[in-house]
Amino acid sequence: GSQSIAPPIGMPLAGYGARQGGPSTGIRDDVFVKALAVGDGVDTAIIIGSDLLIVPETVADQVRSQISKTTNLSGNEILFTASHNHSGPGGFAPGIVSGLFNGPYHPAMVDLLVSAFVGAIVESIETMEPASVMGGGVDVPELIKNRERADAPVDSELSYLHIEKASGDQCIVVSYSAHPTIIRSDSFKITGGYPGFLMRQLTVLTGAEVIYLGGAVGSMGHRAPEAPTSFERSELMGKALAERVAKELEHDQ
Repeated sequence: GSQSIAPPIGMPLAGYGARQGGPSTGIRDDVFVKALAVGDGVDTAIIIGSDLLIVPETVADQVRSQISKTTNLSGNEILFTASHNHSGPGGFAPGIVSGLFNGPYHPAMVDLLVSAFVGAIVESIETMEPASVMGGGVDVPELIKNRERADAPVDSELSYLHIEKASGDQCIVVSYSAHPTIIRSDSFKITGGYPGFLMRQLTVLTGAEVIYLGGAVGSMGHRAPEAPTSFERSELMGKALAERVAKELEHDQ
């Protein structure tokens, strides 16, 4: 299941204190929450990827509660993840710390996110069918670095999970650990960053729905290809990663 989480223009962005909670000025590219339902015929679990900095408890708690009331799940079967997007929707949590990095709290933003998360989860459950699953990974050290110390280790694996339903529909779950901070704090446009470009390009290459799960992140920064603008650099990095996954999938066939 997939739902847009693009906020109304004027909502704050999340990720940089230097923005000082300033309002968004537009949508550079759409942002989403995507849900994958997996099960063994007895138990069902939900894997969620979202184009957010984090999934705040203000959202997760309400999603669990609503899912427990509208489905056969208790709400505890949901794995919430975010791409750690620094140019996505903000304003999603109260408190001084959140306000510094994510802008002033807007309860309407929580309502928008909760509705999108629940919609994506319900859609994923309703479209479940038998499927085959195959996973793997490829080392991509050239696009990641340790931003604290040059000699420190990084998690450079680009991991993927390929699901193909009996109907032929496909889903690919991808994870990488480089911070999505190519687009800096002087941008006030909503975007999914390089993970968004990765997902769109991998869909072009494979026809599959693609879900991105943020990796370890931590002290790991990007080594994005050079280009005139940060958006172009994000696009080049996302496409490079998508092409690596597509190539590995071809080998796995």
